[in-house]
Amino acid sequence: MRGWSVRFEINKPDVVVTEDHADQVMDALSSHSPSVSYGPHAMSARFCVEAESPNRALASGLNLLRSALRTGKASALLSGIVGAEVQALDDLDRSLQDPTIPDLVGVDEVAKMLEVTKQRASQLAKKQEFPKPVVLLASGPVWKRVAVARFAGYWDRRPGRKKVLVGS
Repeated sequence: MRGWSVRFEINKPDVVVTEDHADQVMDALSSHSPSVSYGPHAMSARFCVEAESPNRALASGLNLLRSALRTGKASALLSGIVGAEVQALDDLDRSLQDPTIPDLVGVDEVAKMLEVTKQRASQLAKKQEFPKPVVLLASGPVWKRVAVARFAGYWDRRPGRKKVLVGS
């Protein structure tokens, strides 16, 4: 037997999902280390099961979730299961070690990446073709490094204004 994390997505546009629904699922799955989140018409539930294979983990998880939903108000969500995911617990643990924040850069780093001054980097950042910043802080805009690197790959560095050809 191996430990698995199973996650199910529920979407029911005609049902307003409430904290009571989430609590009902949490209580019913309490022995399986559940995590439940919800929005106006959706719910996501992740919990652990023991099984010999991913397919058996999925089947076991689905049976547990259906059982958790059958009683009380949450029964209205039974027909709304729209997605499922199975992951070995050791793989989940490894993936949780990965950083979730992308590599970010400010004007100084952009200038170094593009080999220009900070003033020129600020000018370039105002151009329509430059990537939009992820966030604007009091200290200035911040971009994803990968977006700036992509821009650097197609940026025409030639100085001066571009010639405009006029048809004859």
